[in-house]
Amino acid sequence: MNLIAATVALCFAGAAFAGTPGSNNGQTSKMTGKAAASYSDAVFGDVTCNETQHPKFDTVSCAFASPRLDIAGQAGTVGWYSDFNNSKLGTMTYAVNIDGSGYTGQANY
Repeated sequence: MNLIAATVALCFAGAAFAGTPGSNNGQTSKMTGKAAASYSDAVFGDVTCNETQHPKFDTVSCAFASPRLDIAGQAGTVGWYSDFNNSKLGTMTYAVNIDGSGYTGQANY
């Protein structure tokens, strides 16, 4: 088991990586700047997210459809498929808001 999978297994027993290869994390449109997209993420559940592309990383900011008090305040790392660069696989380091309303992260490729 690689480090990413081990981290996910510890934080979210039975959960898959965030997003799915080739499916742009399940969203229905590209996520850039303020163009938030809603989708069901494999790790975090139903979310509305913005993903902004930078030269070597993406920033991600998501709101949960309903508060996730079970993971409020937690931080971690999950695999992440970019919504840019043909769904390039990377690693996102994230922090869930203290109130469980959503999370922010940085995906590196």
